[in-house]
Amino acid sequence: MSSGNPPWYEIDEDGELMVLEVPARLKSHPEVIRRGFELEPAYPCKIGVVYRTSLLKEPLYHIKILDTDTEEAAIFQRLSQHPDPRNHTIPGELTPPEVGHPLLIMPSLSDFHTLIGFDAPLSRALSMFLQLMEGIEFMHSLQIAHMDICLGNVVAANRSIGQRYPDVVPGRAYLIDFGSSLQLPLGPGLQRAISLPPSQYRLAYNITYFDPYSWDVYCAALMMQQAMEGRSVGVRRFVTAAPLPVALVKP
Repeated sequence: MSSGNPPWYEIDEDGELMVLEVPARLKSHPEVIRRGFELEPAYPCKIGVVYRTSLLKEPLYHIKILDTDTEEAAIFQRLSQHPDPRNHTIPGELTPPEVGHPLLIMPSLSDFHTLIGFDAPLSRALSMFLQLMEGIEFMHSLQIAHMDICLGNVVAANRSIGQRYPDVVPGRAYLIDFGSSLQLPLGPGLQRAISLPPSQYRLAYNITYFDPYSWDVYCAALMMQQAMEGRSVGVRRFVTAAPLPVALVKP
């Protein structure tokens, strides 16, 4: 790991990590100061790496400290330059490389699964799943594999989001976190298997060497299954907790 890469931590006088503190290096970053961001100390999205701006000041943003040993900045820049309608890369802004350590500033959107909860129509869930696969297909067309598809790395814009973020489309799913993503020499069907990086899911039989494009699709399938199982649990809880209709209650 290069010097200065995340995670960034605050350490108290006893040498203990202050995990809920915003790193002083992030608070003093020139772009954070220039934009007037106030960062939320009690809500690190990923300790030492991703922080959110204060709930008291709209619109909300997430700020990610990029690891310069990965391809994330280069991949995000490539993806964000394409106007293709299949592109589901979250709108965001890379800070200039000459102005401190590189950061990625993104709108704060909803968790993917909250938009397809048990009270949402099934058609919405299917639409979101289609958008997810469309975004993955687009990445693959550029010979880029995400490599860490999971519920935590897909967000969505609530339909009531309004005009808070000009580049965000209400009801649209977006892919985030390209820290494990790879630019590959060959496209789908031609690319050979590679060693898989750590991720939220794993293959059976402890397989760690696999086609990266197929890995994205496999993880997407597991993610959709997980989302639908969560939706089913929500329905069961609702049905169990719901009072009987008046017509069915015995006197």
